[in-house]
Amino acid sequence: MIFYTCITNGYDTVPDVYYDKDCQYICFHDGTIETTKAPWKYVKLEVEEECPVRKSYHPKHCPHLYFDEGEYVIWVDAAYNITKDLVEFSKEYEGNFMLPIHPDKRSLTAEFNKLHAYGFSTKEEILDMARLMHSRGYEPKHYNQTINCVIWRRLTPKVIEWGNVWRDWYMGGVNRDQISSSVAEYLVYEADRTEIIIKGNHHLKGIKLVELSKPNRIKEYNHSYCIDKPNNRSIVDFLTELNSIWNFKDIKSMMIKSSTDTLPFEFGSDIDTELIVFTCITNNYDVFPRESYYDPNVKYVCFHDGTIDTTVEPWIYVELDLDIEDPRDFAFYVKANAHEFFPENSYTVWIDGCFILTEEFVKNSMKSFPFSVLKHGGKFSLLDEIIEGYTCAFFSEETLLNFVNDLKTDGYDFKKYSSPQCTIVWRKLTADIKEFNERWYYWGKKINRDNIPFDAAIQDTGTEPLFYGDRDRSGIKLGFPNKVGRRGKHPQHGDKKQYLGLQKLLKNLQKITGLSQKIYARYKDHEFYMRYFGIISGVERLRY
Repeated sequence: MIFYTCITNGYDTVPDVYYDKDCQYICFHDGTIETTKAPWKYVKLEVEEECPVRKSYHPKHCPHLYFDEGEYVIWVDAAYNITKDLVEFSKEYEGNFMLPIHPDKRSLTAEFNKLHAYGFSTKEEILDMARLMHSRGYEPKHYNQTINCVIWRRLTPKVIEWGNVWRDWYMGGVNRDQISSSVAEYLVYEADRTEIIIKGNHHLKGIKLVELSKPNRIKEYNHSYCIDKPNNRSIVDFLTELNSIWNFKDIKSMMIKSSTDTLPFEFGSDIDTELIVFTCITNNYDVFPRESYYDPNVKYVCFHDGTIDTTVEPWIYVELDLDIEDPRDFAFYVKANAHEFFPENSYTVWIDGCFILTEEFVKNSMKSFPFSVLKHGGKFSLLDEIIEGYTCAFFSEETLLNFVNDLKTDGYDFKKYSSPQCTIVWRKLTADIKEFNERWYYWGKKINRDNIPFDAAIQDTGTEPLFYGDRDRSGIKLGFPNKVGRRGKHPQHGDKKQYLGLQKLLKNLQKITGLSQKIYARYKDHEFYMRYFGIISGVERLRY
């Protein structure tokens, strides 16, 4: 039994191995690594290929050019160590050809999209390969994604033929080998399948064949791939062209999730009726910045509690008499329940009143319906959002724990927190949005923040917004320095010293939510906001 790998461009360190005297361990290389680590035997790779990735894949695809027919060979990517479990599992395999199932289980569309969005291959390379696959009868349903970090092969004539076809399709196509592997299976020989983590269907119960953290990887992708990432508009155009080859069922979701920074206006069409921009200012909290741009075809509505200047045009001012004492809760009632103040099917945009409005914001807003919201600039986890509010005393510990327990009782999935930032919210006031609004308000009444309640309403109703992955691309410059109209502070409802109990709180939250602070609490330092809200002095440093 032969375990083998290949390292080019110093991409990985030489793997550790569990030594078995009945096995051989062979490492192909291009001269960029140390060749002293035992028990490996080192073979200098003599392949004329400029790209280090395509070069390293040569023995991976074509082991029959390096080993004798009939031999049992196991490829292992050099990013992974060869463990005792892997060796013993490999000894028991009695077939000729096996590939591991990819843990992400991406569709063919998703894989093509990743190749393009991450810059692994050009648009032309991908589309040319897709057209050729289609011409050979390959359909998206044939794609059963494998991870190919481990490949078990006995070098029979059919297995050798599969390797040759895999190499041909890879060299003539995209610079990742999962798709070409699937094509070779379709055309030549279908492999057996195994899981990377085997749970209970084998006497080696619970074994992990490789450590997916890639412990030996020392370089980034861009050190070996010619990466040139496209923008979102290019991704949408690419997916549209790809869809002209196959009628992909998941093309819409791929367009929405095309890259990290989604921009809803790229997916929408201009609305054909009036746009309503609205806000609510209570407790003289904000004034409208003089620098704002106002579109003559947009209606601007400001609800208020009688504490503000109502002379700034073109705002239409509506004073409300709500039986709500807290000024923040007063404003939130208007924000959440837009359907109570505007006609059904109105196109509404909530925006906090302190920001400078721009022409770009209006232009983007016209295409951001039926439902869009900002992604938080810090991409907060649920714990991150809680910590910020707790350390700034926006709510008490008792209120927080009651709220979190209510979420758990309701079946809320804490790990799926979508990290919204509700500074701007675009909504067409349909029946579905009315239901969403009511659930948002239901949860928002329970705690003095609106982001977590917004996500709870998403999970409750199944109504999902499109997210501005890059919040500043909405047309509004956001962040604290850009709150140029902010004049006041809303009341705090927590103890200003409660931040001292943060560690104890996080332990209690882990019991309720299952969220470990080691993974889900990335932002514990909120000193700036704590000074702003009078929690600590200007020179005081945190010690929690």
